[in-house]
Formats: sequence, C-alpha cells, structure tokens
Amino acid sequence: MIPQPVSELRQSTWNIQRDTLVIFVLGLLVAVVVSILATIPVLRSLTALSQGVKQLESGETNIQLKIPSQFIPVELHTLLTAFNSMVESVLASAKALKSGEQQFRQLVEGSIQGVIIHRDHELLFANQAAADIHGYENSEALLSIGHYRDLIAPEEFNRLRAYKTALQNGEFTPDVYEVEGLTKDGSRIYLEIRVTMINWLGKPAMQNVIIDITERKKAEILNLRLAQIVEDSINEVLVFDAETLKFLQVNASACKNTNYSMHELEQMTPLDLKPNISAEQFDRIIAPLKSGAEAHIQFETIHRRKDGSLYDASIILQQIDSGNRPVFAAIIEDVSDKNKTKKMLTEHRDQLQASVDNATQELKVKASELEEALGKEKELNRLQKEFVSMASHEFRTPLAIIDSSAQRLKSQIGKNNLTPEDVARRVETIRGAVQRMTRLMESTLSVARMESGKVKTQLESCSIAKIVQEVCTAQQVVATNPIATFGLTDLPETIQGDANALEQVFTNLLSNAVKYAPDGSKIEVTGSTQGKHVVISVRDHGIGIDEEDMDRIGERFFRAKTSTGIEGTGIGLNLVKTMIEEHGGTIKIKSIRDKGSTFTVSLPILGPDLNPQSRTRVA
Repeated sequence: MIPQPVSELRQSTWNIQRDTLVIFVLGLLVAVVVSILATIPVLRSLTALSQGVKQLESGETNIQLKIPSQFIPVELHTLLTAFNSMVESVLASAKALKSGEQQFRQLVEGSIQGVIIHRDHELLFANQAAADIHGYENSEALLSIGHYRDLIAPEEFNRLRAYKTALQNGEFTPDVYEVEGLTKDGSRIYLEIRVTMINWLGKPAMQNVIIDITERKKAEILNLRLAQIVEDSINEVLVFDAETLKFLQVNASACKNTNYSMHELEQMTPLDLKPNISAEQFDRIIAPLKSGAEAHIQFETIHRRKDGSLYDASIILQQIDSGNRPVFAAIIEDVSDKNKTKKMLTEHRDQLQASVDNATQELKVKASELEEALGKEKELNRLQKEFVSMASHEFRTPLAIIDSSAQRLKSQIGKNNLTPEDVARRVETIRGAVQRMTRLMESTLSVARMESGKVKTQLESCSIAKIVQEVCTAQQVVATNPIATFGLTDLPETIQGDANALEQVFTNLLSNAVKYAPDGSKIEVTGSTQGKHVVISVRDHGIGIDEEDMDRIGERFFRAKTSTGIEGTGIGLNLVKTMIEEHGGTIKIKSIRDKGSTFTVSLPILGPDLNPQSRTRVA
C-alpha cells in the first residue's frame, strides 16, 4: 500500500504559517506607523519589513531583514527579530516539504503497482505503472484523457459514483474490489483496485492502487468453464493421485456409468474398477506419464460396475498437475456398443466379402467356361472350315478316279477290245478310291465319337508285342519299304490296354512312316521296357517336319508343310494322340527336315490312373 504523501501535509502547514505571519505583520505595521511616524529608523525598519513580506509572498527563500541597533523601539526590534526567525522556520519547513514530495514521487514511480489519484473523477496523478497497465506511453499521456471513467468499463461507473457519495457523506472506508478496465485501444482488462482517501494539495482525493489480474481472471474463468464441461461430459472423468491412486474428483457420468455414488468412488482407486490389472501392471502403464516421456496415453481395457457387470472402456490418461504429488486425469468412454457394432460390421463385412469372393469365383469359373466354350466354338469353326477344305480335296480325288474309271468302263461296253483284266483293274481302282473315302470317314467319325464320349477305352490284358508285330506284317504287304523290328521280345507278356485302339495307333504311325519315307528306305520299329512303362518307337528316314510346325502336330486337320502333295487328312495323328491319352501314356516326336521323324509312344504297363491327364509332349 502506498502511504499518504507527506509533502502535501507539510505544504498545507507552510501555507497556514505564512498567511498567519503576513496578517500579524500587517497589523503590527499599522500600529507602529501610527505611533512612531516621525521616527526615521522606524520607518526604515518598517520599509524593510514590508519588502520582506513581499519577498515571502513571491516565494523567495533568501530573505534576511537588517535590524538597526538603535533609534527604534524595543517592540519593533523584537518584531523584526521574530520575523527573521519565523522566515527561517518557514523556509526550513518548505525545504522539508519539497524533499518529502520528491521522495513520494520516487517511491510511487518505482512501484510495480499502478497508482492513480483523482478527485470527482478528474485525474490528478498517475505513475508509469498505471500508464503501462492501461496501454499508454507514459503517465502524461494517461493524465491527458482527463476523466477516470474513461479508464474503466461503462457498466462499472456506478461503483465510482457510490464511492464518491460515500466520500461526500463522510462514510468512506478503504476497500479492495475487482473491476473491468479499458486500455488505450478499447480492449478490456481485469483490475484489482485498492481505494484509499488522501489529502491532495489541501483537499481530499481518492487514491487507487492498481494490479493487472487479467491473466489470473482468464485462468479462473477458463477453469470454471472446464469444470462445467467436465461435469456436463457424458464421458467419465476421474482425477486421482499418482502415488496413492486415490480418486480426488469424479464427475456425474462416472457415478452413472459405474453405479457407484460419488462418496464411494472417492474411497476407491482405479484398480477397483479394473478386474484384470494388478498394481504393478497399472504402474507400468502410467510410468511414461510420470517420467514425462509421454504427454498422454490411450488404451482400452475392461471396467467393472458396482453390480459386477463388465464393459469395454476406452481411456485417455494425462497428467494435469506436476507438483510434489503428480495428479492424473482419466477420461473414460464406454465403447461396449461401439465394439459390438464394430464386431457386427466386421462379421457382415467378412460375410459380404465371402459372398463377393464366392460370386467372383463363380463369375471367374463361368467366364472361364464361357471363354473355353468360345474357344471351342472358334476351334470348331476353324476345324469345320479346315474339314470342309480337306474333305473337298480328299473326296474330290477318289471321286474323280471313280468317275473316270466308270466312264471308261461304260465307253468300252459292247466293244470286243475290253478284256477281263481291264475290267478287274478298273474295278480295283474304283474300290481303292472307295476305301480311301471310307477310311477318311471312319477316322473322322472315330475322333468325333471319342470326343463325345460315345466310345470308351476297354482295358484288358493284351500282348503289346503281338499287336505291334501284326501291324508291321500287315503294312509290309502293301509297303515297298522294308520294315525292321527290334526288341519286341523284351516287352512284358501283357499290359492293360484296349487292343483295338492300340492297333489303330500303331497302324496309323506305321502307315505314315511308309507314306512319307522314300521308296526303299528302311523303317525301324523298336520296343523296350522302361520301369513301369513299355516304349515303342517308329522311325523313318523320310521328308521330316519343319521346326515351326512341331507345336501343331497332333491338331485335328493340321498337316505340316512338308506333306504338301501327299494324300492325308490330318486326322490320324490327332486320333493317335487322343487314344494314347486315354491309356495314360505319352507320345514324343523328334523330326528333322529331310532327315526323317521318330514317334515314341510310352504306355503304363498297369493301365492309366483313375484321373488321367494329358501327358502328350512334342520334342
């Protein structure tokens, strides 16, 4: 608290003494003048006394009257001596008053508290601290606004009026109150003001000692708002001592969610709400907060209500006071419904995903089937075109031969130059052409029947060596090439197979060897046993196959470029491939153009697997 200025009281005393002295001297002068008008020394003394009074009134401080040693009355001498003494006393008092005023100003100016003195709301004095608080450059700038009401909020002005009334009625008592003040730019600040009444230059005035409490007030308001928010929160808020773990504060939601009363909770710790966490485990959880490594931590756990029921709790834990005994706040949300919903959504999502996956798989299967069907359709269209082209060519030749032979026979009827030998030769030519057409149709029908499933392979014990030997003997009758066999006696006595199908396989391979081999070149048929398989190879030294055609050998109606001009349909090797697959076997083809070809068939001795797959390879 700033003391009442001493200089003002002393200044008032000085004024009273000076006025009394002047009145006294003037009265005395009048008396002396009347009594000793004729005395010159008296007149001189009175003149000096009059000048001294004037100097005193003007504020001079260097005043000293000369007192004559004779020719003046004793009374006048005493008067002059008293005047000089009084002047010295008054000047000493004035000097002391001035020094006290300077000390007061120095004390107030050095204070960190603002000081404002006003009378009837008119500003009389302000220090630099008051100017800083209200946002002014200096105290002179603050005093220039003139009126104290411009430094406080309008609604606070009634307080000033009440103090003024109390002051006027002599009922004023010092007081401390909070008020909203104004800064130079119109912003509002919170002030704490201690009001006292002082004597300022001989008249009463009000002295305000000011402290800026804006930050403190804002913090208080914020704390109140936060407290209200916490109390109104639908989430549990539990504040507890980090050392003892005792709850220090709980909100209404915590009581509602746990079914405990506020008094009951304040006697408990977080461990009482957590059925599956020990004190050591909980200490490890809050350790990062204690050490300051984390500002907050978040986790999910299980909480237990008063009735023993459990619920899923999502917890945000943070330190709110880091004093000697740190205090933590736990904000807890009951997420049981959320977790159930999340689980249901996850299950629905998984079910939906499974349905989508199944539907996608079905679509892929259907798409694959459709693609396969489209591929087969394209293949059938291609094969149909190739068959039509091949059939038109292959049938045209034998039909032309039949037609030509029939016309010659017809033209020779009735003529004596047609011998029985000529007729027999023409008939054989016609029969050969018919047989060629028949083989073509039989091969085509055999492939179609096998693909449609109308013909099944009939497995039984049969002699593969006998089948191969009989095919070689039959082909040797019509072939001009020598056919040599090797190793057929080393084959097992029987294998599991369809004898008729195997006869067609080797008949086709051997007839092709005869067809594509040059006259007189040897055809070699070799047999051997390799593990659980019998291996039969047919080799010729004929025209061979181009490398770029190897991958397509075995396709229906496909014929290599080297076979151009040689009769054939491209059905035979396709039929061979299909029959070998039905037996669970494989066929390998090695061929070099103009060097010949080797067809190697491998058949399982015990027959095909239950689910045979195509193993046909071209090499």
